[in-house]
Amino acid sequence: LLSACHDEEIARDFLLFGTPDCTIVVADATALKRNLNLVLQVLEITDKAVLAVNLMDEARRKGIEVDVRSLSRDLGIPAVPIVARTGEGLQALLTAVGGVISGTATINGSVTNNGTVVADGLRIAGTLR
Repeated sequence: LLSACHDEEIARDFLLFGTPDCTIVVADATALKRNLNLVLQVLEITDKAVLAVNLMDEARRKGIEVDVRSLSRDLGIPAVPIVARTGEGLQALLTAVGGVISGTATINGSVTNNGTVVADGLRIAGTLR
């Protein structure tokens, strides 16, 4: 996980050494392919993660459909559509985070024991329509 500035370095160090109960990875629904690299890098570190697919309103406005269910299945972590600006989906996000923390969320990630991601990036990117 590369860091370009001091803030990113702090976040990276916390992921690596702080053992967070759950990590929320926020991805832009209008540029999901570009954001998948960060998601996969986080999954190399931990499977205790939730993907918040933000800007779903903008994606809908642009005619972009995101199959969040397939994305979740392929990544092996909960993926939740949200619109942070309006609060849409935030309760579902909190519920997913709670499930990861309590161990009740289904997490069957595509990550091997040594942390190497084996997910097929093209298959995951295929969830974009």
